[in-house]
Amino acid sequence: MRRKPLIDLVRTLSVIAIVGYHWFIWGGFSASAGPLGRFLFETGYYGVTLFFVVSGYLITGLLVEGGRKKRGMDLREFYVRRVARILPLFFLIVYWGWVNFQFAHDSPSESPLTGPVFHYQILHYGFWFWASLFTFLFNWTVVFGGPHWGLQWIILWSLAVEEQFYLAYPWVLKILRKRDWILVFLGIVILSGPVFRAAFVYSQGGRWIEGATTGSFSAFDQIAFGALLYFLSERWKKTLSNKALCVFLCVSGLGLGIWAYGFLKSVPAYAQAGPIAGPSLVAGGCFLFLLGGLRLDFFKAKGWDWPAFPGKLSYGCYLWHPTFLFFLAPWAVRMSFGVSLLMVMTATLALAWASEAFFERPANRLIRQLFKIAPTA
Repeated sequence: MRRKPLIDLVRTLSVIAIVGYHWFIWGGFSASAGPLGRFLFETGYYGVTLFFVVSGYLITGLLVEGGRKKRGMDLREFYVRRVARILPLFFLIVYWGWVNFQFAHDSPSESPLTGPVFHYQILHYGFWFWASLFTFLFNWTVVFGGPHWGLQWIILWSLAVEEQFYLAYPWVLKILRKRDWILVFLGIVILSGPVFRAAFVYSQGGRWIEGATTGSFSAFDQIAFGALLYFLSERWKKTLSNKALCVFLCVSGLGLGIWAYGFLKSVPAYAQAGPIAGPSLVAGGCFLFLLGGLRLDFFKAKGWDWPAFPGKLSYGCYLWHPTFLFFLAPWAVRMSFGVSLLMVMTATLALAWASEAFFERPANRLIRQLFKIAPTA
């Protein structure tokens, strides 16, 4: 599937939102970041929603276009490519987290983020913790156990959600076959998301509030938005050749997304309405923005290459950024929020680039060679 600069640009925004949110909250800047910092990063967790939408779009494109070339989906090839893309860095991050957990536990660091990033002493890292990590069920550990593991581990909830979805999704496409039935399926998933989030929010006085964001069925709708985006952008090619319509969709989606991201929290009932409606509104805004924006020549200009570059390394940035929140914290907390965040982002991007170039790409190639899967054209 041909790379699109706008997709990488959205992933860049999601990386900035997530890293900024974690530095804003875990770095203790919530009181000193100022109005702009609070507006930009107080709800930065919605960056994961942008990840989900883009992921759904890209994976659907790979499955459908790969199926066209081979006159049918090759699920073996899909799963091997998925393993080659995801697992090498995942295993490295888990090992890195375990090493630092042991070090932080035995030799406490001067970093103010030792506990928040790598461990909490109130938790026992038992069998279920490790089993849920390696079976990609960790998000359910978060739902029923609460967010007590430290940022290095907590971020893996979204990876678990994605892998659960993509384990079944190719089979759904293969079984349903007809495009209309697939659209009905995706519509049901999208509509069910707020229902599941509401169930978690209102269950037992909000005891399982984590399920509203990290529960599998509470997050699948955001991936489904991305899948729907692919199918509709293909089906409505002629309609979307109208540039005025594309501009309208793009601007409308941007407006909806910004409102849901930055202003929904001003609604009096936000404590309950936010977790239920927020992800759907942000995902819907992203859906409309991309539905129109992907057809606009404006976003295909060379000038977007640099802003979109971090998006190409979004997976590595997402998994590596807790490391720099930890190691740079002793110096960064003495700086202003903006300067310290720029330092963390720059270091994270540099490591993500090195990780992809010297570890992930060679490991990816080796796994594909072992399973005799040809390189992507």
